[in-house]
Amino acid sequence: KIYVDEIAGIASADTVAIPGHVIQVVQGTRSGSSISTTSTSLSDTGLSVSITPTAASSKIVVMATLTGGSTTEPGNDAQAFFQLVRDTTDLIQVRCGDHNGNASRSDDISPINLSYLDSPATTSATTYKVQYKVNGSGRTAQAFLGSQIGSIIAMEIAG
Repeated sequence: KIYVDEIAGIASADTVAIPGHVIQVVQGTRSGSSISTTSTSLSDTGLSVSITPTAASSKIVVMATLTGGSTTEPGNDAQAFFQLVRDTTDLIQVRCGDHNGNASRSDDISPINLSYLDSPATTSATTYKVQYKVNGSGRTAQAFLGSQIGSIIAMEIAG
């Protein structure tokens, strides 16, 4: 057994890291009115978080939650794509809305959850963000419907 009241690093108190343990947690939120795009290129949703890892060996767990989906006009198939990005690196993408060109306008809105275990290998400030797009013309991707709040959390895990 080891009984301690405090553990401190030799160089500084911030240098103590136990592998697999959470070192820091940072949260970003986005609130306000809903947004939409008709672009087939990725656009920022405004949901982002920045974290500065304390060690290059750390891993970052990123979790983002928001509402989103697609709208289509009659005769079109619609799919919205939501993507988690580290700075300019694509990490993971999810698709929602899968209309089959129904005779009337159709909306498909649902919770969007993105999670990823990243190894950025840096001690520089790192930004994670959610982007979105739609799969073709005559379609619309939507996010934060009804002024819903979106949240993104980055947790540094000691390596």
